[in-house]
Amino acid sequence: MGPLFHCTLRNHLDSLKEFFISIAFGTATFTVTAILLRGHKKNACTSYIDLLYRTMDSGQLFIFAVSMLGPILITSAEDPAKTQTFPSRAIHFTGLLFIAAVAAGYYSQYLLAREMKDVYDTEYLFSASVVVSVAVVVLRYLTIVYRKSTVDVVAERDFQAPAKDLTRVLEERHGGAA
Repeated sequence: MGPLFHCTLRNHLDSLKEFFISIAFGTATFTVTAILLRGHKKNACTSYIDLLYRTMDSGQLFIFAVSMLGPILITSAEDPAKTQTFPSRAIHFTGLLFIAAVAAGYYSQYLLAREMKDVYDTEYLFSASVVVSVAVVVLRYLTIVYRKSTVDVVAERDFQAPAKDLTRVLEERHGGAA
């Protein structure tokens, strides 16, 4: 079992706020666009869900996925003071680069599909964009949860070290063992 197994309910609850804010801002390009498109007369009989699908069916999910990878990379690359080291960095970075390359490559196919509709399978590309986006959203959440868990108090580090320091200070002050 990996380090995520040790995350507490408190870690998950603390992560939800940051997670939902990042998702809300990350998806704003297509969720808000669908709301604004609803204001056009030609869309009066079109549901919000259909408008949302239309905005996402232009490759937006691939752009969203790549934009969400940056915060994952930064979170896993840095170990703030008094935190545990993020595990398996090389594997995480390799996976993130792979996902970014796949998303960017598929997005380029979306752009080409505008010109060559008979060459590209846009239904497959949309399905792939959903899969990639869901995978990135799950990774983003797990990264936030894991980072929150590394900030928790670690008894041997946070309690024993000050006690050892106090013992050392007392020994130095009184010239011997305390």
